[in-house]
Amino acid sequence: MSLPTGHKILPLTKRQAEIDKLFKGHLAGAHTLQPDGWFFPTTQKKYCQEILDFEYEENDVVVMTMPKSGTTWTQEVVWTMRKNPNLDNPDANQPLHVRSPVLEADFLIDGLEDKGGFANLTKEQGKDPDKSVWLNFVRSAHRPRIIKTHLSFPFINETALSKAKIVYTIRDPRDVCISYHHHSRLFKYEGFTYTMSLPTGHKILPLTKRQAEIERLFKGHLAGAHTLHPDGWFFTTAQKKYCQEIRDFEFEENEVVVMTMPKSGTTWTQEVVWTMRKNPNLDNPDANQPLHVRSPILEADFVADGLEDKGTFAKFTKEQGKDPDKGVFLDIVRAAKKPRVIKTHLSFDFLNETALSKAKIVYTIRDPRDVCISYHHHSRLFKYEGFTGTFDEYVDAFIEGAVLNGPYWAHVKAAWDRRHLPNLHILFYEKMKKNPKEEFTKLSQFLGANLTEQQIDNVCMDD
Repeated sequence: MSLPTGHKILPLTKRQAEIDKLFKGHLAGAHTLQPDGWFFPTTQKKYCQEILDFEYEENDVVVMTMPKSGTTWTQEVVWTMRKNPNLDNPDANQPLHVRSPVLEADFLIDGLEDKGGFANLTKEQGKDPDKSVWLNFVRSAHRPRIIKTHLSFPFINETALSKAKIVYTIRDPRDVCISYHHHSRLFKYEGFTYTMSLPTGHKILPLTKRQAEIERLFKGHLAGAHTLHPDGWFFTTAQKKYCQEIRDFEFEENEVVVMTMPKSGTTWTQEVVWTMRKNPNLDNPDANQPLHVRSPILEADFVADGLEDKGTFAKFTKEQGKDPDKGVFLDIVRAAKKPRVIKTHLSFDFLNETALSKAKIVYTIRDPRDVCISYHHHSRLFKYEGFTGTFDEYVDAFIEGAVLNGPYWAHVKAAWDRRHLPNLHILFYEKMKKNPKEEFTKLSQFLGANLTEQQIDNVCMDD
């Protein structure tokens, strides 16, 4: 079937049909048009001819955009320039959709029971609101008209360019996508309902508007970020790719997992644990190896995913006959010398249960104010974060929980709620600084290292 524009109407592909089912507001379904693959509700057919026949007048201005590209802003700018440059026009108090009506909104409201005051206006004009509410409103708008449309050029009358003027606004497609997603969840005529679950049982949720604003400040989050419900965990979207493999990773007897919220004394705790386990006499030559080799991080692939250069770790993975794009750091963990000391910023829900049933976990807690300050410096220095905002903006991000592995309080609470478990030991950064010998003696007992007093002194001196 063809439209008056010459486009052929095609049914949705199988994948498109699966996606369209998520839009509960598309009451009559959707179709695509060839050429160019235009995507519309099927009600577009009903109004296509009338919209195509709608002629524009001299001195009309058409604001044309892809949705969520700054349309409202552009409408206000154009309307103010044309009709209110001195900011003294009382019509400015009218809603924007009255001052600058949308040409094709009938596509969207067709089938809705309540079309509001526009239907009443149409009836007063002696016309049928089931045929075209918005188009009648456009016709009766005050001259010169400022008309909004998301339709592209093939779908509107040629007088839009031959008589009127068109202002077209373009926006970064990443921002369009994020804004369009929020719009589609909020407006009934879209009714987007998509949710996805991880193997952990968490539901993947899009960022809130505020989180999305914050996320734009992190230029290193190449693939964006998402949150997980419950608890609001904040990760890069690459987490989905590795979640199952990390969850399946089984820990062994005699291993130690150093778990923290980032910037809570992780490196210090790793060095302490590694020295207690493998270098209490300070004579192990492996101490000269980098810490990320001696105590590798479990989930670093979340962060490295998408980076062009993964360094010597990628080379190591290739030597093992594996694809570094499928996980560099997890292979480093697997190949680490045993008994392993493994670092993670993931909380308990994202690890295999053997982390507590077979291995032991050392969890370090630090004052959140110091965590925030340290994390801010870290996020500015490391490319995979690439934070470009101010310190105040970072504080907002931290409080909002919109930092990787946040929220802080959910992370700490998960450990505190498990403090009674025999294979979990909680350290406090401030206590370690104030009295390291006492804290490290307790840790030695928990690890079963049973170090001598001299060896405890060695750990204190080395770390």
